[in-house]
Amino acid sequence: MNIALVLIDEVINKFTPNVISYIQGVINEMDSFGIVYFSREKGSDIPKEILISGTQYIINVTGYTSYFEITDSLQSLYKMHNWNSMFFLFDNISSRIAKRLSAVLKSAFIGECIGLSKNNNKLEYHRIAMNDMNVAKIISLNSKLEICILKSNMFSNNVYIYSNVKNIDVINIDTFNRKKRLDMTELSISNLEKIDIFNQNTILGIGNGVDYKTVYPILNNLNRKYNIGIGLTRKVKLMYPNSEFMQIGQSGLDITTNLYIALGISGASQHISGLKKAKLIISVNIDSEAEIFKYSNYIAVADANKVLINLYNLIKKKE
Repeated sequence: MNIALVLIDEVINKFTPNVISYIQGVINEMDSFGIVYFSREKGSDIPKEILISGTQYIINVTGYTSYFEITDSLQSLYKMHNWNSMFFLFDNISSRIAKRLSAVLKSAFIGECIGLSKNNNKLEYHRIAMNDMNVAKIISLNSKLEICILKSNMFSNNVYIYSNVKNIDVINIDTFNRKKRLDMTELSISNLEKIDIFNQNTILGIGNGVDYKTVYPILNNLNRKYNIGIGLTRKVKLMYPNSEFMQIGQSGLDITTNLYIALGISGASQHISGLKKAKLIISVNIDSEAEIFKYSNYIAVADANKVLINLYNLIKKKE
């Protein structure tokens, strides 16, 4: 059995060393067990608790700028290491990455696991049953990979044994064909074709950084003439409640689309929750620290209004 525990620096406070001893208490010495630790800053130190975790190896991936980059690199690492099980901690960031990775890799997915056991060399995942009175044991019968989210309360009574990890690999995330920032202030047909904007299901998301009233004729034409979907953030929808365009997010709709272009959207969590099934996200925002950049495959620091106008003109030229 080949197992990896995925840890992310932004939520490392959720990590307790007891999670290591718990997993080691379930598996046997013949099983391979390692840690994949993601750190945003290149050259940053690996936390001591991880260095002395006693696992067979640590893979430290450094320099990520978005959670999509974490997902992409995990896909590549999975192909290299052929893991049977991947564990994530129970927090919003790790859970989001785990769910997206499971969808991409078509793995078994077990959420909110409260315990583990082993049966005939297969892991059993324990979950609270629907009535909150019983515990169900789940076994995956036909999946090569199992992705599980571990709840922290399952580790509270475990004794941690310190042991230095000898095999440590530090990998820059650029190794995994990191996606570059786009210069969308100077759009051309050629670079739009690179992201295949003309041949797939596309939705434009409009946020508060776009002057909706001014660009409405463009949005209307893109929607009616070119069959490009238009979605609004909650804030824009509240400002223009009679708009025919849909609201995207927790209090609106979840979208399933090949390409989502977010224009002037800051990245509130309720809006991000509606983008889980979007295959490719491009975000344009004048704020280089916009939260939505963390969830985007491509980003552009630019005026969303100018980008929208340039995009519209290019689509007309392509016609």
